[in-house]
Amino acid sequence: MKGDTILNEFTPSNDTTYNYFVIKNKDKEGLRYDSLNSLNGSNFKLDSLLELINIDSINLKIFSVDLGIPYKIIKTKDKTLEVFLDNTKNGTDTIYRSFDKGMKDLDFSFSKLLDRQKNSKLYKTRFVQFLQVKNYYSAQKFVKRTDITDEIRRVEINNKKSFIKLFEKFEHQRKNLK
Repeated sequence: MKGDTILNEFTPSNDTTYNYFVIKNKDKEGLRYDSLNSLNGSNFKLDSLLELINIDSINLKIFSVDLGIPYKIIKTKDKTLEVFLDNTKNGTDTIYRSFDKGMKDLDFSFSKLLDRQKNSKLYKTRFVQFLQVKNYYSAQKFVKRTDITDEIRRVEINNKKSFIKLFEKFEHQRKNLK
């Protein structure tokens, strides 16, 4: 409060919450846990989850689109970055495709076609688009950048015991549901 004015200050913060989707390989349904310490999981359907997070078979087709010859290729020992420019101005302005030979052993794929063609794993795709946006309060237009990145990463798990307990809980709960 300042004088006779009440200030309502909002302090933004970053909160991260995790959900754990556990499913046995080749199953169509699994259990979702709100935390590593959840007592029980709730059922989910794999196809619905994949569609929700845009990695179902229909959404993955975008990664395999033939973009022609790259504008630029940057290679290191096991990695390759391909840069594509869209000169038509009808779609994305720049697309970056990153490949890593060291990730070929992973089962999941954004594009099995590109993985085979490059003898590598497409592990990261970045779509960058600049849009002219009209400012409704003036005659000015400004450029809005949209940057969408999809990436597969290997992560180091520090709390392995917690995950093992979750998997054991999943196995126990799954047996009781059948």
